[in-house]
Amino acid sequence: MANSLDQFLCDYNAKISETRKSDDQRFLIYSVKRHEVFSQSRLVGGLADRLKGIVASFCLATLTDRRFVIEWDTPFDLTHNFKPSQYDWLFSNARKFILQTMSVMHVDMIDRSELVDKLTPEKIESEVFGGANVVILNINSPRVQMFLNHFTENYNTDLAFNHLFTTVFKFLFNFVEKPTFAESRAAIREVREASDMLVGVHLRTGAGNGWKDPGLDDWQNYSKVLEYAFEHARESGAKDPSFYFISDSVEARNKVLAESWPHRVHCDLFTPTHMDRSGEADIEGNDLTYHEFQMLSSTDRIVSGQGGFAALAAQMGGKPFLRYV
Repeated sequence: MANSLDQFLCDYNAKISETRKSDDQRFLIYSVKRHEVFSQSRLVGGLADRLKGIVASFCLATLTDRRFVIEWDTPFDLTHNFKPSQYDWLFSNARKFILQTMSVMHVDMIDRSELVDKLTPEKIESEVFGGANVVILNINSPRVQMFLNHFTENYNTDLAFNHLFTTVFKFLFNFVEKPTFAESRAAIREVREASDMLVGVHLRTGAGNGWKDPGLDDWQNYSKVLEYAFEHARESGAKDPSFYFISDSVEARNKVLAESWPHRVHCDLFTPTHMDRSGEADIEGNDLTYHEFQMLSSTDRIVSGQGGFAALAAQMGGKPFLRYV
């Protein structure tokens, strides 16, 4: 299965490379910018929503034989935190060819992406993309069922959802590790080496940046989620586990650092941010989001409450994921 998917991606890359300088290229651009008619929400949401949309868009590009490009320049350019891995998705390298075409379609699938699962690649191309040379797509859901079906039919094997996400993520991205967090990375490596299992623990409260999301968790549940993670590690056979705790709540981080625990618990006292709600985001907060996403995805398994950040980190890292409530 892995070899088949790897070969599929390799073949796609080779096909796109052959036409990379052609004036006849067709593009699928994943964009974080929504059309101006959407006055209430002109940007695709936070990091998790955007990365889910990227994977879904990339899969659509491979099925419609389009060159995949990413337009992500807010709150900071994506290349500040991610570099291309095996595939060149840089908008700057495609800009010349994109700007010279007059055939452009802007497709917004936010809150209606279920349409993707109901169509074939041919119908997506004709009925949704309209055969335009350049399609700009907004989507924030992991709509990849069409790709999974295509893979089963053409390679005579089932492809797991999580395996697809892990493989595509590694095919597209390499993290840019910032010197600011070198000490944190070293501390997490030390904790990992001292234990037989490193469990990522995420408590998403929606706190900070001047807002509070009532649909998420309460910061005072920091002990509940940690104790749940302790029990899960024991049930999973760990004899000497360690835990990496992150939260968007400063109060929760302070409490975790102040209290004594029966296991090693690493927690950094960083100021949390929300990419989708921060307004004029600062560069340190932006980089922190990526750093903690990378560290969380590198743990052996992840326990989390509400929100999609930790769940996507598990999918991208190919790690087991469990919600504590």
